[in-house]
Amino acid sequence: MESKESLLDKINNMIPDSIKQLLGVGGDIATILIPLGSLVGLIFSWFIDNNKPEDYWKNHAIIILSIITGVLFYRLMRQKKTNGKIIHKMQSEHENKLKEMQCIHLRERSIFSQKYYQLLHDYRNVINDMEYSYKKNKLTETELTVLVTHFLENALDYLVDTLKEMTGHEISGCVKAIIGGNCNRISYEDAKVNTFVRSHNTNPARKSLDQQDEEGVLVRENTDFLEIVAEDRSKNDSVFYQPNLKEYAEQLKSIGKVYKNSTPCWDKYYIGTIVAPIRIASKRLFYLNNNQKNVRRRKNKNNNSVYYILGFLCVDSLSEEAFTLEQKDNYTFIVKSYAAEMFNILSKNQFYLKRLHENGQNMDKKPGANNINSLTKTNRNSTAVDVKEHTMK
Repeated sequence: MESKESLLDKINNMIPDSIKQLLGVGGDIATILIPLGSLVGLIFSWFIDNNKPEDYWKNHAIIILSIITGVLFYRLMRQKKTNGKIIHKMQSEHENKLKEMQCIHLRERSIFSQKYYQLLHDYRNVINDMEYSYKKNKLTETELTVLVTHFLENALDYLVDTLKEMTGHEISGCVKAIIGGNCNRISYEDAKVNTFVRSHNTNPARKSLDQQDEEGVLVRENTDFLEIVAEDRSKNDSVFYQPNLKEYAEQLKSIGKVYKNSTPCWDKYYIGTIVAPIRIASKRLFYLNNNQKNVRRRKNKNNNSVYYILGFLCVDSLSEEAFTLEQKDNYTFIVKSYAAEMFNILSKNQFYLKRLHENGQNMDKKPGANNINSLTKTNRNSTAVDVKEHTMK
């Protein structure tokens, strides 16, 4: 049990540190002035008064006070010198920490700016490469898949390198593509996700699990995705952000809910995670074939705009200290910005896939198809889900 604060402690806490320091200096000066004043008085008396034999004690007092004054003065000077060294050391340490923090911030900004430039540079080139090949009637499913997967893999590497520099912890990432609709829109209850690409630093064991789940896993079997797409979700966050999924699972358990994760032994691979949807508001896409039912639904004032989601951008770490709540806004803005660029790439990918299918092109007839067969299978089966904004029930 904590003891109550005494009256003297309360008074002490009310006094500013500057006043305390001033009182300390005054006390040191008084400590010397008192014996020094007595010494001066005795010496003055010794010279002026007619000293009698019985006043011999003054001689001893003068000697003793002289010694005491000298010792106190010596100690005061030593203390002043020691305090000066301590203050100088503290100032040096503070300056060194400031310089170290400045170097860290400079390095973070340098990494962030370099990686973000590389992202936009690659984005510009890939968008135009796809269009050029398509316009020249040279685009194949093989080339399209290679262009998209290479862009996404590089983008993931840029992102995890940036977050590693900012968090100080190892980060890995992946892009989960929504599949199951053969390039047509599908309900989130029926949709599946497949790991399209992963960052190059990913644990090989996780890539083996991806191969086992080549047919995809249901969106509804993963809380991370349901918190973004489910109509009855508890929040309306545009990302799923959890520093510690083990604690989050316990929190859900305490209120009678269950944390769902289709990855076996998921806590062996990550503890903290950020999941952002690769999406756009449906109203911004002119080519969506919305039927009259959907049109009427959007006119209903009780429902907000519908989002068109192609997949999820996921980053995670085994450290529970990587994605702190204090840095939630900073980290989510970065992840969402990468997801925004990925949407345009994946959207163009679907557009060209549809055109290639309409023209009867078959990737399996192209040279080198076997090298990326699994990726192309996922790509060919990619789709999207429509998601309403959350309305409180």
